[in-house]
Amino acid sequence: MLKDENVFRSDWRLAKVAETYPSSDGLVRKDTFGAMGSKRMVVVFFFLVVTCLVTLVFYNQETVGYYDRITSFTVPARIIDPSSTSIRNFEDLRSEINKWLKLEHSLAIYKSENKIEERCCPQRPWNRSNVIDMDQYARDFYTIGVQDSCALVGSSGILLNSTCGKEIDKHDFVIRMNLPLVRGFENDVGHKTNLSAVNHFVIKFLAEYLKNPKGNKAYERYYNELRDVKNSLLWFGYDQSLRKSGMNHAKKSLKYLLMKTKGKGQAKLNYKLAYAVKPLFPGMSSKIWNKPGASEGFITFTLACLICKNIDVYGFWPYTEDVNGNPVQHYYYLTMKYTKTKPQAIQSRENQILHNLHGRGFIGLTTGNCTS
Repeated sequence: MLKDENVFRSDWRLAKVAETYPSSDGLVRKDTFGAMGSKRMVVVFFFLVVTCLVTLVFYNQETVGYYDRITSFTVPARIIDPSSTSIRNFEDLRSEINKWLKLEHSLAIYKSENKIEERCCPQRPWNRSNVIDMDQYARDFYTIGVQDSCALVGSSGILLNSTCGKEIDKHDFVIRMNLPLVRGFENDVGHKTNLSAVNHFVIKFLAEYLKNPKGNKAYERYYNELRDVKNSLLWFGYDQSLRKSGMNHAKKSLKYLLMKTKGKGQAKLNYKLAYAVKPLFPGMSSKIWNKPGASEGFITFTLACLICKNIDVYGFWPYTEDVNGNPVQHYYYLTMKYTKTKPQAIQSRENQILHNLHGRGFIGLTTGNCTS
């Protein structure tokens, strides 16, 4: 009846029971059934013991969830509406996100006793046939405690001349993205980094530089930043392409990076590698926040909601001009102008969510000068 157990249950063919034949003990061990919607009933005798039963129930968005086999907990079907009156404060918002994601799954840090060659790549391309043994991960990983105050620092040119550096560094935990250039910009962006979220491109750049430092000078700054963050976390949790080919490439780069920076006889760096064992891919963020797509910055913001009791956001500005009409470059550390006059719809929607949360007093959102 079911030829492939890896087929999604929503793709299983439905059948209707035509007649049952109880045994002498009253139990049914034989029946006939036919395909739903078929004009002709094809009688098929079924003798096998039932090993799997799927029950169809009426869908209720408030209460029904779906079972996520990757991390073995139920994900709520209800999406998060930041403007909802049922979410009264940031703690309520954190509780809602915790129904979707767990900190220990989203920020899993390899234990120091693990062998270097075993510290790579627990993530898998996301599909429902993957089953991860969370007990095994409990043996291999640990996570951090919830932080009292966090600064989430983007890379927008809005940070230039903002003098936000000291304010950022006062936070207990500072989160940045893709190892941005900090040295020389400390007055505006601070110098403290506790976690840097990186994508597969940064991992690739680091590996390429280590393979040929002289031939890949353009990637040297990523290595310098990785060296400077010292005991910080390097979080690889939101690869935009979790297809097998993309992940295999990332695995090779990660393994090379680990061996060259933490292996025997190498110039060791003190960063700690962390993953989302359940990848925080864009589709998951879209479901949580009920919006199309997700930028890397907003995925990192979602992670910050799990880590932090209080969040102040800096450098998240997708527009070509500030509120006073002054031009804003793309990155604070590169004189690169925006190639488009308007932000993408995804970023515009994310900016609206952040402003909504800021307006309700859930988060701090700085889009100007910190001394004004």
